[in-house]
Amino acid sequence: MYYWINENGNIAGYSDAFMPDDSRPQGFDLVEGPDLPIADLYFDGENVVEKPEKPGDRFFWNEKTKQWEEIPSAELFQGSNWDRLLLSLQSSPEWAKAYAASERTLKANSAYTTLLVTLTNIRDISTLEWAIAKLREAMTAISGIGDFTAEEIEEINLKLADAGFSLALE
Repeated sequence: MYYWINENGNIAGYSDAFMPDDSRPQGFDLVEGPDLPIADLYFDGENVVEKPEKPGDRFFWNEKTKQWEEIPSAELFQGSNWDRLLLSLQSSPEWAKAYAASERTLKANSAYTTLLVTLTNIRDISTLEWAIAKLREAMTAISGIGDFTAEEIEEINLKLADAGFSLALE
């Protein structure tokens, strides 16, 4: 199994087949790793390896430190709500447009996959911002889809704000 590694050093997707450097989307490397779900793996800078066993329910995987960290009790209900953002996006026309783009080009598919993995697993704001930028860049080049409209951007920004994110698209 091969895994797509984005510019931030995070696993962004997988492939069953190797792809030469000149055929890969810009900003992505392809690294061989174990045949396991992406949620069970991480990229250590050289290899895709299995995460150690999760010590308990109050732990989360920190992509920056590459280790399980305990959630401080005071922070349990503060800050960004990734699950709320994901749920509000999944049923939206903006999500449908992004998915439609992902079916049209490899570049859009890679960006969409990175966005989905970020929302469900990585949960890092800089990776979220990067994934959205790459998706919008790919969508702009697709005839009949294009970038998000001003109204769609406004809707996405409302969803981000409702989920406690300070990120806003322009």
